[in-house]
Amino acid sequence: MAQVIVEFGRVGSGGNFTAGNTGAPVMVGVGITSEEVTTSGTSAATTATSATGDFVSIYNADASQVVWGRIGDSPTAAVEQDFSVAPGERREFGPLASGLAVALIDDS
Repeated sequence: MAQVIVEFGRVGSGGNFTAGNTGAPVMVGVGITSEEVTTSGTSAATTATSATGDFVSIYNADASQVVWGRIGDSPTAAVEQDFSVAPGERREFGPLASGLAVALIDDS
């Protein structure tokens, strides 16, 4: 089992960077939806879904378990079928279409 954090949201510029008064723009998350998924040997999909233009960030918080994932409108993850997320790794995908979920499964 792994604890995986899945966040859907958009990226936009917001405010100015004030440290050192450089005036450089700062990137901020917009409309972020976050969900924690506990993986197992059976595919588990997020209940949260993407909006048009969202990006998804998938962070594997586990120290030893590789997980596999699939993004789709009704996804089922399978080992060695789509993308993997190593322990402590973050993967990001997008921009996405509306209504997509993320399914995750433990590596066997």
